[in-house]
Amino acid sequence: MNKDFFYIDNFKNLLIFRGFLLFILTLGASPLLFLSGDKNLFYVTLISSVILICILWIVLKPSFIALEINNEDIFIYSEKEKNNNFILQKKDLYKIEIHKNKFHLTYSVKLFRSSPKGIFVSKPFSFNLFSPKKIKLISDVLQNITNKNHTGHIKKL
Repeated sequence: MNKDFFYIDNFKNLLIFRGFLLFILTLGASPLLFLSGDKNLFYVTLISSVILICILWIVLKPSFIALEINNEDIFIYSEKEKNNNFILQKKDLYKIEIHKNKFHLTYSVKLFRSSPKGIFVSKPFSFNLFSPKKIKLISDVLQNITNKNHTGHIKKL
């Protein structure tokens, strides 16, 4: 891995999650294919699978998000936001906060930027469908940047 370039996303996990939801929907509709007589069972399983999908979608709020760090900038891309990207110069990173949310299935990351007018806080970015190992990697990379900036602040909640 190049020291001056870092990239991580949740694309693979997002595809697996969406495939899992499709599998749940298929299981919900399967009684229609295999049981010709009992329509009530079909409706119960189909409605149950749709409710389960809705609950999983609400809890996890899956969306694509990527973090890229190059020589000078930290770039965060998210498909959920109207303005889909966030750019911060590496030299301006003051501190980060990582919060565990919703049964430790999603993580919220806030970046703090130093400027001559003070410290500014970014909106929280939802890093969903990331494994704890990837979150630790993101935390370590951003911690190294703050250490180079001589601030070295990280807060994990």
